[in-house]
Amino acid sequence: DTIVLPLGGEEVTLADIQGPGAITHIWTTFTGDGRDIILRFYWEGSTHPSVEAPIGDFFGVAMGVNAVIDSFPIQVSAEGRARNCWWLMPFNRAARITASYVVPRSTPGARNMALYYYIDYRRYGKPDPAVTHFHARFLETEVAERGRLVTLADILGRGHFVGLVMGQRARTQGWFGEGDDIITVDGRLSFAGTGTEDYFCDA
Repeated sequence: DTIVLPLGGEEVTLADIQGPGAITHIWTTFTGDGRDIILRFYWEGSTHPSVEAPIGDFFGVAMGVNAVIDSFPIQVSAEGRARNCWWLMPFNRAARITASYVVPRSTPGARNMALYYYIDYRRYGKPDPAVTHFHARFLETEVAERGRLVTLADILGRGHFVGLVMGQRARTQGWFGEGDDIITVDGRLSFAGTGTEDYFCDA
């Protein structure tokens, strides 16, 4: 489908799906940057989004950059212009997905944005009482200080942590990735890593 998103951040509905069912695939493309559009997902008629993130960060590329990524649940191709998400997102009563084009109306030369997208889903015959909902949230931290931990995620409730996307801007040149990754579960140390780059399987 194609929808025109107005300047200024108005929330526009991309899909309003009655359940029970599951979203299985999302594809989008547009001519802007990864921080120009905010995606929100609402499950089961809630007025509070369970997903709220810039479109680039949701599809795995931070800092508003358009870049290629290839992972199991996310693929971004065509120099960052084509974004695909394969997360399975089940729901029982309803799912609603919206987009907001957050470029201000006062921006010189800015125009409304055409967003092209598919949202593929399947329907189920009956609700699942044990359904777990997909959640994602965008956070920005204060300027990091040497020796002080930076919290990347603080999550309450039952579920599975499936990963994170991290972007960083340095005030000085050089590699930033030596901060050790630490994960606690239910108040107990679960994982103590050897550096940010190692967590992301780089070196």
